[in-house]
Amino acid sequence: MKRIVHISDLHLGRNRETDDCAARLAGELLAPSIDCVVVTGNLTHNGKRDEWALFQDLFAPLLRERRLIAVPGERDRRGDDLGWAIMPGPRVQATSRPGLYIVRVNSTAGRSGVRAALDDTDLKAIDVALAAAPLDSVSVLALHHDLVRLPAGRGLDRLTSWWEYSTAPALGRGAELLKRLEGRCDLVLHGHRSNPRGTSVAGGARPLSMFSAGSSTELGHAYVFTHDRVGRLRGGAMWLDVRALRQLGDLAPPPNRPVPSLMVA
Repeated sequence: MKRIVHISDLHLGRNRETDDCAARLAGELLAPSIDCVVVTGNLTHNGKRDEWALFQDLFAPLLRERRLIAVPGERDRRGDDLGWAIMPGPRVQATSRPGLYIVRVNSTAGRSGVRAALDDTDLKAIDVALAAAPLDSVSVLALHHDLVRLPAGRGLDRLTSWWEYSTAPALGRGAELLKRLEGRCDLVLHGHRSNPRGTSVAGGARPLSMFSAGSSTELGHAYVFTHDRVGRLRGGAMWLDVRALRQLGDLAPPPNRPVPSLMVA
């Protein structure tokens, strides 16, 4: 069995506490059972070269072993504009490993990157990439921006959700993309939102689920998914608690607020 770890919104360079949590997280993720760490944007806080250098230093072993892939977020496009350092080349790229196929998408646009939208070229490239996915692999789509607005919880969670979506709406044409993924993809992993959430998007013979990691350094948490070498997910998402110094072999179900299933019409 192998594991995929999903982290996001590290905001390196924001403060000492953030950087220290990222260092602990990087150490936990060196376990040999992890075949891929997916970082869905906002690696840096202000898109500065020294923040990018810190990321490269902290995660150097995973980068050398090619066990980490990342996409840029809107904060990475500020300052020195690190978008093409984090993900050089086309806006849509595919990575394949035994039992795992990941399509990553650069969903940022320009130096602001917040109100990004997919265009016809992006959607076609994603279609082509998914069509090339091996039949014996778990297929994952990784990008920074969320595709659709998830249902809010109650109280403070509802207020936070309203504020986030009023200032930074979900990705343009995201709902269209989500519909295209049905029956062709198993997981959508993204960042951009403060609260971690997981929801079922489509059922049937090939269920599709979508997960937002929240800020891994602020929360001290990371999603962990287990898969085999013949393209099957084993069990649901699990939770690695870095602040509690929990070992990777001692995972727990994520303490998420329940989110209703979201079936895209």
